[in-house]
Amino acid sequence: MVSNSRIQYGYINVIEPAEHKGELTRDKVERFTEGFTKPALLRKLAPIGEEFAQRSFFDQVGSGKNLQWRVKSGDQPVSMRDENGASDYNYVTGRVGTGQEFLDDIFTHHLDVYSHLGTISSSYNDPYEWGKDAFNLVKQHVFSKPWFNIDAWKVTGHMFLGYSTQEYGEPARGAVGSDWHIFPTLNIFVMIAGTKKWSTRPPQLGDQFRDYDLMFETSSGREAPGGDYEADTVYVEPGDVLINPPFEWHKVLNARGLSIGAAFRVIDLDYLSKLENRRNLDLSKVAHDNGSFAETEELAHFLTSLNYASRHINRAQMLLNDIEYAYLRKRGSSGSVKIGHR
Repeated sequence: MVSNSRIQYGYINVIEPAEHKGELTRDKVERFTEGFTKPALLRKLAPIGEEFAQRSFFDQVGSGKNLQWRVKSGDQPVSMRDENGASDYNYVTGRVGTGQEFLDDIFTHHLDVYSHLGTISSSYNDPYEWGKDAFNLVKQHVFSKPWFNIDAWKVTGHMFLGYSTQEYGEPARGAVGSDWHIFPTLNIFVMIAGTKKWSTRPPQLGDQFRDYDLMFETSSGREAPGGDYEADTVYVEPGDVLINPPFEWHKVLNARGLSIGAAFRVIDLDYLSKLENRRNLDLSKVAHDNGSFAETEELAHFLTSLNYASRHINRAQMLLNDIEYAYLRKRGSSGSVKIGHR
């Protein structure tokens, strides 16, 4: 285990196995995050087998299906948006090919590659089947063990799968990883293979009135490539689970070698059920079939996240930017309001 010697500001809680006892409950999440005011890293919570690090595991997905990924080709910076704020996610895009070609880049050629695979994210929509199928396969295996005991929380989300020839290289110089960013999302990050150097800090009071140039065009999320922030840093290893509250600034660098980490997005069924008595709400927009949300999971997750963000003043203040977008977004053309990668 890599030393966590850079925890100096108290921005994150690290929970050892003796305290979490191999099980995550709703009460434990509340306690370990101090009421959803800060992230919590639970060491060795999820039983993660060595099969995830083998090519044969991902060969099950099918070699002929397509996906998109990035192959590092130089030292130019990579990010999640272009200079106008549009979400182009160039740090995980650039090439489209088959699952076999992608796995060859990782396991045979050992190239610097990175991908963002799954169902929902923030302002990103992966249109390719290989990524969705690979994510669902990983999700099925990760949650097949009895460590997650929160019946009211359903999870969706995405995973990052890639390979790095550098040790914690900087995205500002084209390396595999993600620079400083913030999204209005509650997620459970499970490390599956490799090690990530994870730096974190909360939003500061008044952030909703500053740095509009850093914002994404479709949400209150922001990105600050090359930012130099006061932060705590932890090293996240296989089996570690990180509870990441909404609007938490974080930067994630990858160790040399294979890297797999999954960001499971939370949908809180208990919260959604409390909305049923609100007669002025159209709940068909978050309708589900026994926890299966089909076309409504993105909004259900977003509302869940805002619910938890509202419990902490530093995070709740950031909701202003989402409200501004909801009411003042441009309506002249479909392209001006469309959410998703394009």
